[in-house]
Amino acid sequence: MKRILFVCTGNTCRSPMAQAHLLNILQNHGNNCPEEIEVLSAGLFTTEGMPASSQAIEALLLDGIDISSHRTQELSQKMLEGADLIITMTMMQCQELRERFPDKKENIHTISQLADNGDEDILDPFGMGLQSYINTSRQLKNLLAVIFNIHFSAKEENQ
Repeated sequence: MKRILFVCTGNTCRSPMAQAHLLNILQNHGNNCPEEIEVLSAGLFTTEGMPASSQAIEALLLDGIDISSHRTQELSQKMLEGADLIITMTMMQCQELRERFPDKKENIHTISQLADNGDEDILDPFGMGLQSYINTSRQLKNLLAVIFNIHFSAKEENQ
């Protein structure tokens, strides 16, 4: 089983939205995936057990995804060491994790890097209003569709 870990700052917006979108993609297209995948999320600086932001919940409901049961988790060494792929929202987060966990350096990437979208950061929508959350959700959904097709979808052998 492959374990994917999304990381952002507070684990109330971006990483739980990314986690939910990837889980939704896997649920809808999982038969195209050659292995079982577990998807987690955590925050670099958060208080354990807080809910997702209300705007993040509302933005995902537009796609029929409910994250109201999400509770924040602070990134732990055990969580990071158990992950096969660590996906951050920004280059700064990526660099920080690579410095803190040099043994996992090759497993840590930004979401934009994995989608072959350069070094574009996923900006934190916290406190920016519902439309910002909707935009972030759409951005994550689009990037994760690309990532799924590049990295997780089974390739047709006869093409």
